[in-house]
Amino acid sequence: MHGRCRRRRVIFREMSAYRVFALCSLFLGAAVTCAQEDGGQNPSVAARLKQEWSLHPGPLMLDAHNWLPDEVVIDGERVIREPDLSFIAMTSSRRYMRVGRADVFARRLKIGAGLSGGRAGSMWRFVSSRRDSLIKGMPLRELTSDEREVLMENTSMFPAFTRELSQGSSALLNLKVQFNWEQDGRQRSVFIDRIASPKIVGPPSGTPGWATARPLTSTSIPTLDFGEGRLLSVRLMLAKLSELGYTFRYDGRLEESPVFLKGEFEVPEFLEATREMLQTIPFFAEDRRSESEQKAATYREVLIQTMVANGVPPSLAERLDENFSIRANQQELLLIPQFREWLANEWAASENELVVRCRLVLCCDEESTWRVMRSDGISHTRSQFKYILAEPERFP
Repeated sequence: MHGRCRRRRVIFREMSAYRVFALCSLFLGAAVTCAQEDGGQNPSVAARLKQEWSLHPGPLMLDAHNWLPDEVVIDGERVIREPDLSFIAMTSSRRYMRVGRADVFARRLKIGAGLSGGRAGSMWRFVSSRRDSLIKGMPLRELTSDEREVLMENTSMFPAFTRELSQGSSALLNLKVQFNWEQDGRQRSVFIDRIASPKIVGPPSGTPGWATARPLTSTSIPTLDFGEGRLLSVRLMLAKLSELGYTFRYDGRLEESPVFLKGEFEVPEFLEATREMLQTIPFFAEDRRSESEQKAATYREVLIQTMVANGVPPSLAERLDENFSIRANQQELLLIPQFREWLANEWAASENELVVRCRLVLCCDEESTWRVMRSDGISHTRSQFKYILAEPERFP
């Protein structure tokens, strides 16, 4: 029975796209029409993508799976921030290509050696191998290409930092410590770092090439027009082809993957762009069991080293337990410069014992900020990069 079902699925996938679309319409009726109107996707994501790419004239095809707010595209004043589409792709973990007149952002098929351990694991591998430099303060220009890729993968929410990173600036990347504890029913924290007064970063001058209109190459070539932007599943996107009489085959596991489309495509460039969009990541596996066994001990070692370098008395830092917490009374904690600066008056006559959780934080204050705007119209700023490193049990 299982073999018959499998064979039936293969036959169904190889049916003409027109027949598939017709059958769906027959059985689902108005539901199909409704799904086509919104693509069966999250309307807030669709609205955000429309806003982010509102200055792109189309045609544009973008893999929208787990697409993060890419504020390098435009800022809060709807001013283009980034003239380089390859850079936008890099900050979004995509690969960019120009297909005919169309700009295409497809899934990345290859990653550098630095990212082989996944996001959290690769970030930890970078920090642990560069701990001495990071504790002192490491200029971004000294990072290797693999290290930049690791940071790019984790910093798309910090466009000002990402720009500094791509330019290899002299801004310092630092390893610091954040302390968290509960007191009188409140969660409190102290972060070892300085906060600079940021300067506003202006947009690049001129209009980038990607924002200029792209006329059709011929009036005789059939086209597919997605207007000001549609967020569709692969299944519904390709149903548009069936309306023109095309048949096709593809991996059915991708049929609900979301794709953002904008503008008028000539069918040949649409087909080639879709071919790129539907490529999948090759299987990869790596035996890292021996490394995993050492992570907790290494994390504790790096955490103690960072605390001592930032003024925590060694005798206090060595109390760090297996949960990466320190048990100490308030007067002992005031021996830490940052605690003394912020809490000396409040804790002057107190000796209550507290359990303080300690966490490693990778940060960079490049002293600049961008104004950005969310899809709901609320503008805000992004400046200091601050990345809390996951504890060992969360590493892959």
